Amino acid sequence: MQKFRLFTQSLSLFGACLAAFSLAFPREFLNIAFSIWIVCWGLEVIFSGKYSIEKPNKSNIQLYLLVAFFAWMIVSLLWTDNMERAGVVLTRRLSFVIFPLFALLGMAKQDQYRKILFAFVCGTVISVVIAIIYSYIKFSGGANAVFPGSYFFYFNDYNHRTYFSLAMIFSLIFLVYLRPNICRKLPHHIYYYIIFSILYILFSAIIFWAGGRMSLIILFLVTIAVAAHYLWEKGWKKSLIIGSILFLIAGGIVMKNHPRMQKLEFTKEKLQAFDPRYDLWTTQIRCIEKSNPVIGIGVGDVIDVFNKEKHTDFMKYFQGQDMKDIDNCHNQYLDTQLELGFMGVILLLSAVIFTLIGVKGSDKRMLISSCVFVWVLFMMIEPITVKSVSIYMFAFTLVLAYWVKQSKEQ
Repeated sequence: MQKFRLFTQSLSLFGACLAAFSLAFPREFLNIAFSIWIVCWGLEVIFSGKYSIEKPNKSNIQLYLLVAFFAWMIVSLLWTDNMERAGVVLTRRLSFVIFPLFALLGMAKQDQYRKILFAFVCGTVISVVIAIIYSYIKFSGGANAVFPGSYFFYFNDYNHRTYFSLAMIFSLIFLVYLRPNICRKLPHHIYYYIIFSILYILFSAIIFWAGGRMSLIILFLVTIAVAAHYLWEKGWKKSLIIGSILFLIAGGIVMKNHPRMQKLEFTKEKLQAFDPRYDLWTTQIRCIEKSNPVIGIGVGDVIDVFNKEKHTDFMKYFQGQDMKDIDNCHNQYLDTQLELGFMGVILLLSAVIFTLIGVKGSDKRMLISSCVFVWVLFMMIEPITVKSVSIYMFAFTLVLAYWVKQSKEQ
């Protein structure tokens, strides 16, 4: 039995690493890999003999809140009219409850999560290489780009640029955290810094040329936060101030020359033409004003209510897309408020806040703080509840915070 338990643990790690690899790949690979992980994970829990559910404490409370968030979605079915749409939405969001429940049932991966993070970094690098090759083939085949730029536009055919950028940003954060482990395996530490610098420049260039604006800003802000934390701990306060100012100036120059930032003007008409998010946000706010502020309108009715509020000229900013495909306002806070009301927003934000509280005092707190910082910013520009990659990644981050805390306690 002991050998079989070791086998299931190894199998579960393999499934987790496979899922980590797939996070940066197109959705069809992602769903298959995560299904394999869930099965392997279930076998490990069953044969480990750890079936007792953990009681809520400061290291796992965010997992309970994630389950409560999903439970509130189910409760919203009581006042949801579009039950067919609600079924699709809930099926897509099952990871919000599966991940934390498996972890709370006894997931013995506290000493293995570094391997999973490394697998995610490797998967991202490989997917970037594949995407570059894919983009080049599509571009050289004579296809026309929709907006000025380079063939990196075709990244959107491979994987949505914003969510792909999210995978690249997280891989850089994980690579920073894994530095001591990686350096021990290399003949000299300088090799790590060379590798990291190459990947940082490569990922930044890809996000830039693929048209990512908000993603690039998030990357710059996270870079400043991580670097400032490191310099503060070293006591290099002057370097912190000077470095932050120089990096902000450099970031401003990069954004000023961004191919999609050339027409930015801070007027209502120009903002709406510059980025459809302006119209999306105002549309969603009108929907919220007509909804129940406490309980929302339910998980199935958002797209119906949203479609009714769209202006007739709304779609001129979405060339080549069906109007029914625009089913969110590119802001998770507004989407949650409309869908689940104050109750949903409180549960979602509480899960994020208690994730930080749970790792307070841990030597790995910078890892989780960086991840949470990315999510807080990302949810301002994109929803996390409409794409498989963001749902998986968000749930994984909260479980990761739990593993980090468990590892320190042991």
